[in-house]
Amino acid sequence: MLPVHLYADDETAARIHGEPNGKTEAWHILWAAPGATILAGLKGEFSRSQLFDAFVAQDHDAVMGRYPIQAGDTIYSTSKSR
Repeated sequence: MLPVHLYADDETAARIHGEPNGKTEAWHILWAAPGATILAGLKGEFSRSQLFDAFVAQDHDAVMGRYPIQAGDTIYSTSKSR
């Protein structure tokens, strides 16, 4: 299991880090147990405190989408400005 990762979107990357783009990455699933899932992206708009509370409570499903995966899948993830 990997921990939840949060990345800067394009606006935050430029404003705070002086970088032109937020984080983009791809995950290629080499092996996955039957019924495996990933959490990716937010389900909607949440305040900073709502996100913080959900993550502290380890209630990731309250704020993040859960998707089934299997070996051979590739997941492309990008941080977009809202």
